[in-house]
Amino acid sequence: MNPTDTLAAHRPTDDDLLTAWPASDRYAVWSSLKGRLASDLAPVARRGSLHNPARRRLRRWVIAGAAASAVAVALTMGPALLGPDGSASAQAVSQLVTSAKLSTAVVIPPGKYLHMTIADRQTSPDPNMVTTRGTMESWTADDGRLWRRDVRGDRVEYYSFSAWPAAAPLDFTPRGTAAMPTDPKALFEVLDRSVQGSSSHHEAIFVAIGDMIRLGFVPPAVRAAAIEVAASLPEVKATRADGQTTLTFGDDSIRRGVLNSLIFDSATAALIGERATSQQDDFTYTSSITIYGLVDAVPAEVRERSACQGVCN
Repeated sequence: MNPTDTLAAHRPTDDDLLTAWPASDRYAVWSSLKGRLASDLAPVARRGSLHNPARRRLRRWVIAGAAASAVAVALTMGPALLGPDGSASAQAVSQLVTSAKLSTAVVIPPGKYLHMTIADRQTSPDPNMVTTRGTMESWTADDGRLWRRDVRGDRVEYYSFSAWPAAAPLDFTPRGTAAMPTDPKALFEVLDRSVQGSSSHHEAIFVAIGDMIRLGFVPPAVRAAAIEVAASLPEVKATRADGQTTLTFGDDSIRRGVLNSLIFDSATAALIGERATSQQDDFTYTSSITIYGLVDAVPAEVRERSACQGVCN
């Protein structure tokens, strides 16, 4: 088969390309390839072959064909292999943002509840730090009210929380997150003036983004902006592997060897887990997040026992 026909047969559809490779990314890759190819072919031009029109047309075809082939190879092997200068991280973020924008919105109607669980595990060789494993199962109403059942071994605890406090600096109810800016710069400004705590201001912004996205109902455009804000922090690196994209915050100037990560499904940009590690303490915390969807009611047992706000006798 002709090489050009082979390349055409393996070309993704236009819709696939638009989804996986936004215009800004295609331009960046093309510019990089064009610059490298022009540099490689410059000696041929200096030998005077440009005086021959036929050869000039051939050279343009070679440049275009080589660039197209290189882009096809990049699509086949994956953007994580593009360049050692940080472009892989940028590409991972760009595709995650695109996935977030294209994801399906989770809207909680009145009378329905968003049902989800967070299963976590904490380990450490330090005898003063207990190794634990448990689950937090929750049901969230359209106004932000939440009921939760926590299981730690044989211990079961029940909680209920009213809608987000009006005096809180950030409103993480469904209505509040829907009103968040969808522009990354504007969202950064909101977080920048509102977050508190943590070991540094940037870490507080990263933590707040995790707290918000973890809720499961943040609108796609807001989630996309939040991912861009998190990735823009100088202490954050993005990696992609096995269908997951991970944003990791690490700042040795405040806490050496401590890393905090948000783990996303690359295809849907859903937050599916978190990880925190400390090299100094050999400490590891991991969690996995499962959203089951909308349900008609909170289990009666959870509603009744949550009045205890803890362990019911």
